[in-house]
Amino acid sequence: MLLYAICLFVFAALEIMTGAFTYVGKYEVVYDYYISGVNDLKGYTKAQGIATMSMAAPAIIAGVLFLLEPTLICGLIGIAVVLLGIIGGFIAFDKIQKKYNGGMF
Repeated sequence: MLLYAICLFVFAALEIMTGAFTYVGKYEVVYDYYISGVNDLKGYTKAQGIATMSMAAPAIIAGVLFLLEPTLICGLIGIAVVLLGIIGGFIAFDKIQKKYNGGMF
């Protein structure tokens, strides 16, 4: 479980870093076809940056849970938290794409 927790922390750190870059306007980390129809690029990158950084929270929570109580039940709860975070992140990305781009592509 220690290795899994470390992997989650590294993933969360990379996600926070990517979200921060996107938030400050470095849209090079976003695929071109996602921003092809965006008129308000500044608002779009801020919203995408916040959504990306917020997806790191479930990974951090699961990593802390694995470090505190490395049991099977806590492992399953941690995986559920991560999956719910990923689903929530994709819903947020979909809403942002629909708001700023009119659709996913």
